[in-house]
Amino acid sequence: MVRVFVRDPVTRTICDRVAVDIAARLPSLQETNWQINDSDNRYISLRRAHRHNLAQAITEGLPQASSLKSLSIKADFDVWHSHFSVGTLHPGSSTDPLSNAIHTVTRAMRRLKTLRITGEIDSSLFWPGPTRAISQPYWQCLERLTVRFSTRRPSGGCYFWNPRQKIVAPLETEVPPGYGHADDNKIVRFFDSALHCSGGAPSELSVTPDDDSLVPLIEAFGQACLQIPKLKSAELSTLIPAPPFKPPKNHDPPEYRWIRPVWGVWYFSPHTVIESHETDWYPIQYFPIFYKHTPQRRVMRKITDWGPKDSLRNLICKIGCEEYGMDLVERFIEDKWNIKNSTSHLVG
Repeated sequence: MVRVFVRDPVTRTICDRVAVDIAARLPSLQETNWQINDSDNRYISLRRAHRHNLAQAITEGLPQASSLKSLSIKADFDVWHSHFSVGTLHPGSSTDPLSNAIHTVTRAMRRLKTLRITGEIDSSLFWPGPTRAISQPYWQCLERLTVRFSTRRPSGGCYFWNPRQKIVAPLETEVPPGYGHADDNKIVRFFDSALHCSGGAPSELSVTPDDDSLVPLIEAFGQACLQIPKLKSAELSTLIPAPPFKPPKNHDPPEYRWIRPVWGVWYFSPHTVIESHETDWYPIQYFPIFYKHTPQRRVMRKITDWGPKDSLRNLICKIGCEEYGMDLVERFIEDKWNIKNSTSHLVG
């Protein structure tokens, strides 16, 4: 009887679709932790086909794993994708089929308590369509929702942008070495040029949130969380580049360091204990209010100097209020872990 299925391609990989097919044949499966192959931006036509096949496999096979209590799907991604921002991964569709497939399948899983997704996603992962109306509530047993999204959007473009940076588009006809008539030297030249951009190394870039894409994503996340009655924790975050900083003089060695700060929002219900995986991207453990048995709801925001609309902030602050009341502790965290607006208050 197999209850846990971990796929971590450290030494040998299998097709992502095969992993889903295996899970569909394990009736007692309760937990999955999959690392999928969805991080290569050089060969966009092959990547489109791969994501399409994976979405199809999830739609057709994963519903059979009806005993799942924890689902984790992770795709590695670089911190900065602006040099590959041109080119949609789902031509002919207004939403990302992979995000939509995960949403459609998991919303019907009545035992699912934990959902963790890392990779390139859009708002269809959270919300079923462009309208606010839903036919029936979903994720009603979900307790923990963690989504760590790539800065690149599946539709092309980025959730953050830098006007100084050159954009190099992957060629539609480009294929990897060994496929068709790929020119190895041409591919190396293309990949090398794509990794270099004006304004310094990727870790030195100063980026700006793109309101047109970020606001719908955060809004869909908030709307989804609002209708989950048993939600204990929720996270929507990403990694962005930042300017270098110089450590104190007594630091050994006294050299400039480049940081990759987390950007995102977090929610915790009253008395929720923070799990270890919730502290690996950002040191929440440095703030006792977030890892102790606090009797209030908690919201933490780390969004640099980006100022969302009041309606968006209020939406996030209302998560859990129907279940636990209006009392809320809200934190705004700056870089280097400075705290603003750290008093408890009631949200009306």
